This record gives sequence, C-alpha cells and structure tokens, in this order.
Amino acid sequence: MSTFIAHTRYPKLQLVVTDDGSPAKVQEEIRKLPFNDFVLGAKNRGLGANVNAGIARCEGPYILMLQDDWDCVATADYIGDAVRVMARNPHIGLIRYYGPAHQLDAAPGLSGADEVCLQISDQERRDNNPSRIYSDTPHIMSRAALNYLGPYREDCPMESCETDYCRRFDAQDAFKAALFPRYYNKSFVHTGEDQSHRTRSARYWVDEALQPVARILRRCPPAFQLGKLAVRSSVRALERLGIVR
Repeated sequence: MSTFIAHTRYPKLQLVVTDDGSPAKVQEEIRKLPFNDFVLGAKNRGLGANVNAGIARCEGPYILMLQDDWDCVATADYIGDAVRVMARNPHIGLIRYYGPAHQLDAAPGLSGADEVCLQISDQERRDNNPSRIYSDTPHIMSRAALNYLGPYREDCPMESCETDYCRRFDAQDAFKAALFPRYYNKSFVHTGEDQSHRTRSARYWVDEALQPVARILRRCPPAFQLGKLAVRSSVRALERLGIVR
C-alpha cells in the first residue's frame, strides 16, 4: 500500500480494500491502513466474491485491480494516461500493466495521452483458448467493460474464476485490451510467490510437482489432455470435500 501511494500521482483516487475472511487481528491491522473504504468479509468466499464485493463499493468509471502481493515502482502518471486513453477510446475496456509479451496491432497508437498506447491484437484470441489477454495481474478496467462482462464467478477455486473471466473476455467483441510499452512490466513488481495466496493452493502445488511429467506427456497431446483432466478432476473433488484448499 505504501509503495502504491508513494508512486501514484492520480488526484481522484478512491482506495478500496477487500479481504475475505482473514483472522480478526489481521483485519484490525488492515483497518489501520489509509484506505477510503473497507470491505472485510467474516468468511473466505473465494476470489470471485471478494472482487465482486470490492467492485460494488467502487464509485468511479475506471477501476485499478491490484492484489496484495505487488509493489508499485511507477515513475510517471500511469493511471492518468490510462484513464485519458480509455475516455477517448471507449472500446478499450482493459489496460494491462504486467504480463507476457503480447501481439500488438500495427495501427498507430491510441489517442488520448502523450505516451504511446497500443491495442492488443485479436489474433491472440484466435491462437490461444483461453488467451492470455485478461489476467488478474495489475490492470485497469472500465466500469462499462465490467458491467458488460458481468460479475466474477463465485464459489470456485481462484484459478477457475480467472480462467472463466479469460474466456468471457475472449468471447466478446465490444471491448478490447491495450498496454503502454513504457509502463508494461515496469510499473509493478511481484513481491514473491510466497506472498501470493494462489501459490499456496493445492492446485498450484500439484501443477508444480507434475511439471516434469507434463513436459514428457506434451509430446503426445491426447495423453497430456487425458492426464490433465484426471488430475484436475481429482483436485476439484478434494476441494469440494474440503480436504484441500
């Protein structure tokens, strides 16, 4: 939180924090932080419910999504530039700040800011299912895009929630994604996988443990898909039974 405030100059911020079921002592410490609104759940209902509750509390037309395991290291008006581009180009519903390399449209940059902003090519949606265009790494979405896509899926593991949102973003044509090359992978730093709730999930550790086998099975796609389905089905069954999280 301190790095975000220190490196963000946007003048009209509403700071909303959401927490889904941390112990009372943790939530007491959260309430001491300089947020405008606190959405603190009594029980853990999952990533989707947590994000939906936070979005419902936000009042502005553009929402920056930022998980708790990121530090802000930006040196420029990265939010203001994004807001100006999205206001001038309403079809841009998502601007990413972190992630893998993307295919970018060869057309001139999007208007609205002095910094170059480029639209992510729709080719990625055709090449990957789901694509890597949407991610819960640091990004801004417009309220219009969020309303169009609908609420995040609840009562499911966080990986399923994110994959579902990826597919929904891929399935529509009303809103596109973009990025600023100057800010991309330069405005936020991941503080470490040990700080991420995702890397403490059973599904993550199973996937990590099976990577050596997966590399071999990928040489035979039918065997790889069958093995992946069997493993994921087993983990989901254990999650439903409450044996793992």
